[in-house]
Amino acid sequence: MTLAGYDAEIEDSGREARSREQQALNHGIKLLQKIQSGALASSEETDALLYIRNLWTFFIQDLSNPRNGLPEQLRAQLISIGLWVIKEAERLREGQLSDVSDLVAINIVIRDSAGMKKPMCISLRSGEKIYINGAVLRVDRKVTLELINDVTFLLESQVMQVADATTPLRQLYFVVQLMLMSPGDIEQARAVFGHQRCAIYAAADNKELLQGLDAIEELVEAKRYYEALRKIRALFEVEQAILSGADMLLPVVA
Repeated sequence: MTLAGYDAEIEDSGREARSREQQALNHGIKLLQKIQSGALASSEETDALLYIRNLWTFFIQDLSNPRNGLPEQLRAQLISIGLWVIKEAERLREGQLSDVSDLVAINIVIRDSAGMKKPMCISLRSGEKIYINGAVLRVDRKVTLELINDVTFLLESQVMQVADATTPLRQLYFVVQLMLMSPGDIEQARAVFGHQRCAIYAAADNKELLQGLDAIEELVEAKRYYEALRKIRALFEVEQAILSGADMLLPVVA
């Protein structure tokens, strides 16, 4: 694996871990909101509160690790909040408390803040380019960039050229890539994405491909373009197997 490839894998795994944490917290919030609205049976409420306890136990363990990248004071504050969340969840589970609104509110605040996000570091070689929020940056020496806030970006090695968009999924990748790299043209790109995705969906009968297209659409709707690109790349081999063995090829949209 090349250095650029290694850097991309490290960056991918870090982003994936944060995405899993975000998804887990979102799921917890939805469970708490269902308790708040009375939509869960008693046994389901118990399971939901156990989920919250286990989730925050995991967060506290991670925050207690000296290798965690957050400032020490912030980690201490989040650990304190986590202990409170666990205590409140236990009180609810044991029937000592009935109001779940405070738990819902604090979990939403934590989810929407940058407090649980670690800065992302990306290593670039001399002459390598990176695309950040539609701008193209090229470095003249080996550097490490630390992305403090949320940005949309692509490494040069992940950018597909027009000449390489030769299959339906590769064309879909190119369109999503435009959404990430050219925010000003996003509406037009989204329209093309919808047309291309529908064309592939109508022609395909492979279960893995169809499920992947559903997941990609959800990611695009959520403006998680980088994750959508990763999902499309993961389906390239599936597409190649279909195109190599099918009597009727998937449509390539001009």
